[in-house]
Formats: sequence, structure tokens, C-alpha cells
Amino acid sequence: MSLDTPRLIAIVCPDYGELGHAMYFLQGLALSVPPIVLLPASLQASVGTQTRQLWRTYTQAEELWREIEALRPDAVLLFSGYLLDLPPHSLLKTLRLLYRLRRQGITTLTTDPFLGLLNRPGALDFTQVLQAEGSPMSRALRSWRVSLRLFLLRLALRHCVHLYPAPMERLHGATAAKAGMHSYFNPLPVPAPEEDDGRGIEGPALWLFVLSDIDYRLQLRRRGSNFPLQVLDRLRDAQAQGRIAMLVGPPALTDILRPLLGSQDRITLHTGLDYDRYLHLLLRAEYAFFWNLYSFSLMHRVQAALPVLYFDEGHMVDIMPALHEAGIELFYAGWHPRLLSLDLPLTTTALLPLVQETRHHFVRITQVMGACETSGALLRHLLSADQPGIADA
Repeated sequence: MSLDTPRLIAIVCPDYGELGHAMYFLQGLALSVPPIVLLPASLQASVGTQTRQLWRTYTQAEELWREIEALRPDAVLLFSGYLLDLPPHSLLKTLRLLYRLRRQGITTLTTDPFLGLLNRPGALDFTQVLQAEGSPMSRALRSWRVSLRLFLLRLALRHCVHLYPAPMERLHGATAAKAGMHSYFNPLPVPAPEEDDGRGIEGPALWLFVLSDIDYRLQLRRRGSNFPLQVLDRLRDAQAQGRIAMLVGPPALTDILRPLLGSQDRITLHTGLDYDRYLHLLLRAEYAFFWNLYSFSLMHRVQAALPVLYFDEGHMVDIMPALHEAGIELFYAGWHPRLLSLDLPLTTTALLPLVQETRHHFVRITQVMGACETSGALLRHLLSADQPGIADA
């Protein structure tokens, strides 16, 4: 094996955020031989015009294993092994795949949305983000089943190298590397301001509102059926400030809002943007508004010191309360972003102090994360001769 041209397979789970994580990690490798990326059909339309990787889709575990046997990779990257879903009998299929990788001695790396804190099934609670059907007791039972599945996967994944796009030493101290936790950071190119942003250089600025399906369900539980109308009010605030308002959200929300908008040309709704187009808009927006402190795409605006404003901490903190402080320490270097009230109008005057504070902290966060090695350097280190593979871990 050449450390400059390792044979890699990346397996992406059915999660849009993990797709973004995969793209971020892989673009930092700068390999002459592109890795094979296997992703579920549900994400196929999201990859846009990516050309550096060989994108293929899968529907079942055996398709993954055929690709692994054909390539005989030096490493398999899981984005994320914790969220991998291989029906039917998904848990058994996933466990068998992990066992086969270990038995073959293939170095296996995984991302971990739980930051090494998943020490028991009771650490997780999915009752507020599951579909609303059924009684509270049935939702509690479904939540327990999901939590137990993830904990069992955590036990199976303990032999894998765990990847984190932030300095894990801030959470776990000097024991992080010994526990198989490895940090990395990839500097991203900052877009030139003169590049066309799709609305004309002289046109009105864009305020981009980003809400995932799971965070939409969470907000409905918390705020009730009036939540979509509150979102519409905030979109109209942007319009009143002379901006273009754009919402990237789930169909369940856009289907409610679209009939209420009529023909207003400065408020647009999107549900199925591919990742290239989404990032293009994200990096061109004057302000971005999120209902989640830990959306992976925030990484791009953080590095560019472009303001992000938050309405909520998001579903990950609701699912795992331990992330409330751990995520702040790891991803925000101890800074607690102030949350906006969805009940109050958005004005440029009111937002300016938050914008200035955010820019200041984003520059500092980037400096802190910049102490980590790149994904390419990390991978070469992990695959070097003096590093154990998964069979020896």
C-alpha cells in the first residue's frame, strides 16, 4: 500500500448531515486515486455534480460487501457507523458487516454524532423527535428500541477509529487518542465576494433560513401548530428589510407555507436542493438562520466568518442532553451563542450586535480548530506501518 494512494471506500448512511461530513473529510485527502463512495438511493440526488469521488448507490448490505471484496480497500470510512441502516433486520446486517470488516483486518473508521458520550442506552431520548403517531407509551417504547440499537452499535464500533472534525482533547483530555478518538480540521476555500451569487451582484442580499425535517417535528411539539405561521412571519421580516428570504425546509412545512405566499417574489421555498447548490447559497447569504447549533454545514460559514443566527439548540441536544455543554465546549470553544426569539421581529438593527459577536467567535473557533491536522495527514498517520489496524485494536 502507498500512503499517497490508499484504496478507500466511504459508506454514507441515510443522513444529509453525514453526507456533508463525508464530503468535508474526503476533500481534505487530496488523493490522486479517488475513493469509492457508497450512499443510499435516498441521497443520490443530493450529491450534485461532485466528480472527485466515484459515487455509487446501495440498498442492502451484500452490495456493500461486494464492493469491498472487489476493491480490497486499505480502509473503510463509515459516515456514520452509528446511523447505518441496512434493512431488512438492519441491526443484524450492520453488525455482520462490522464483524466481517474486523475479521478481514480492514482498518475501519467511523464518525460519531454522540462525541464519545454514549455510555448507556438511557443517555438518549428520541420521544420528542419521532413521528407523532401512537400513544406516549408507544413512542417511549420506540425511543427505547432506537436507543438500545445505537448502544449495541456503539459496542460493535468500539474497535473502530473514531473521527471528529474538532479537537476532542477539549472533552476527553489526553485519553482521547488512546481511546481511538482522532481529530482533524480541513481549511475550506473562502468564496470570492465578486463571484456571482445567482441573484446579481447589485441585487438584494439573501437571508437563508435552514430547518431540517427532524427539527421541524421537534418545533411542532414544542410550539404547536402555529409554528409554520411564525416561520412565515420571520420570512416576511427579511422581506421588509429589503432582503430576499429563502427557506430550505421539509415538504411538510413548505406545503403549508406555499399557498400563503401567493406570488411574492422575494420569499422562496426549497425542499430538495443538491449539496452543491445548497452550499453555494449558504456561502452567499448575508445571514443564515438555523434551528440547530450542530448542523454540519455550519462548518463552512464558521470558517468564512459569515454570521449564523440560531432560533434553537436543535434535535441533538434534545436527544442527548449531555451534548448541551459538551457540544458548546467542543464545537464553540466554550462560547454559548445567544438564541433568537421566534416571537420577535427580525430587523438589521436588532441583529447587528449578535452578528458582530458571532463573527468574533467564529474567527476564534477557526483558530482553535486549526490546531488539528488535516484529514489527509490524519489518514496517512492512521494507515502508516506503526499504526494498528482494526484487527489489532
